[in-house]
Amino acid sequence: MSLNDLFCAMLETSLNKLQQFDKSSKVQRKQLAENIIGITFKEFNQTLYFVISEQQIDVLNIYEGHVDCFIQLSVFALNDLKNNQKLTELIRNEQLDIVGDIQLAQQFAQLLTVIDIDWEALLADKIGDVLAHKFFYLINKGNKNIKNKFKNKKNNQLSLLLAEKNISPAPLEVAFFCDQVTEIEQQLLDLEARINRHRH
Repeated sequence: MSLNDLFCAMLETSLNKLQQFDKSSKVQRKQLAENIIGITFKEFNQTLYFVISEQQIDVLNIYEGHVDCFIQLSVFALNDLKNNQKLTELIRNEQLDIVGDIQLAQQFAQLLTVIDIDWEALLADKIGDVLAHKFFYLINKGNKNIKNKFKNKKNNQLSLLLAEKNISPAPLEVAFFCDQVTEIEQQLLDLEARINRHRH
């Protein structure tokens, strides 16, 4: 077995295993059944052919029959392929080239990237409800902590950048500016009062 054949076999097994856990994927495969989609990932210069049936997805590295849709794209663009608004941008940036039905390409991207699996329920079957719930509670808590730390770090970096570049005034500068505006406003009022007195 060649390295390409081994890669295709591993990818095929992984895809089909994941899809077994996602109830919606059966409906999506039914919509795409009997279609063959070829994809060349620009980063690897490797073409893969996905043969879709209601039961599964077969992945081949060589296919000599009719291909319903052929896609050339960057790996990083796969997730954006299903978004109508981003298609034009991807094509303009030369991250995407489609020969065939665009809607078919989008449905295929949806099948690969939108996989809804209840991991907690799967783990609960193995270790029980209480432990599975506790495990995912700790993971979610850890994720929130990481996101908060990242957000705080980002905000701190932004504050430093603004201070360094003098893009945003410091609080004391704002207060000084407000005082100056108030002072000028008062001088204008005094001037207006003097003009009014001279008129009378």
